[in-house]
Amino acid sequence: MFILSEEQIDTLIIEAKTIPPGLVPLGPMPQRKQHKHRDYRITTEAGNQFVVIVKQSVLNMLDFSVVLGYQLPHIYSVFRLRRYNGKAHHHTNSLERERFYDFHIHRATERRRVSSTLRHPA
Repeated sequence: MFILSEEQIDTLIIEAKTIPPGLVPLGPMPQRKQHKHRDYRITTEAGNQFVVIVKQSVLNMLDFSVVLGYQLPHIYSVFRLRRYNGKAHHHTNSLERERFYDFHIHRATERRRVSSTLRHPA
């Protein structure tokens, strides 16, 4: 198992990620069953590789996820740094034992890959 420290996670999240020329991030997305889905790969000036995964329901516009992942060096796996979710279902934050129905953000921590959930600021 590959573990990143809190400091490494924070550094990767705030690292500048420039959209490459010619990439249209909000263009048409291919549909797979009941969801539209697209992955975007970004390499930063520091040489880090990230993937942005966008998934949206065709039935409910508020049912979506956007994942910021870090491509682990020399490993096929992508470490999910953040996941942004729409307001389409009840969510239970397992760490704080809080249940709510709202936009929310999952953030990776050293103790758990995508664990703490932040409510979208009102």
